[in-house]
Amino acid sequence: MDQQTPDDAEAVRLAAVGALARDTASLMQAAVVDVLRHHLSRRIDIDLAGVTFLDAGGIRTLLTCRADARQVGCRLTLSNPQPLVYRVLNVAGLLRPFGVTRSHVAVAAQPAHAGRAMQLADAAAPC
Repeated sequence: MDQQTPDDAEAVRLAAVGALARDTASLMQAAVVDVLRHHLSRRIDIDLAGVTFLDAGGIRTLLTCRADARQVGCRLTLSNPQPLVYRVLNVAGLLRPFGVTRSHVAVAAQPAHAGRAMQLADAAAPC
C-alpha cells in the first residue's frame, strides 16, 4: 500500500494493490491504524485502483477502518475502484458512506496481480 501525505497533513492517501480479502485485510487495517497514530490527518483516502478483488472480509476491514478513523475525527474515503470492486461496494450499500461516486471509478482496467496478497509500500504526494 502506498502512503502519500500532503505537506499540510490534511489528508493521507493509501493506495492498495491486489486482493482486499479476509486473509490480506490485516495489512490494510495496520496501515490505517499507523496513519491514525502518526499523522494529524482529517481524512484518509484509500485508492482502490490496484485492488482486483474485494470479499466480505475486505468489506469488514474497510468498515472497521472507517469506525477507527471516526473515533479520532478523521474521515475515511475510497477512490478509483475497479468496476468489479465498485459493484461489490454498491451491492453492499457502501458507496455513499465511503464517498464513492461514479466519477471515482478507475477508467482503465489494471492488470491482474498474481496471488492474493495485498502489497504495501510508502510514497509521498498530495491527496
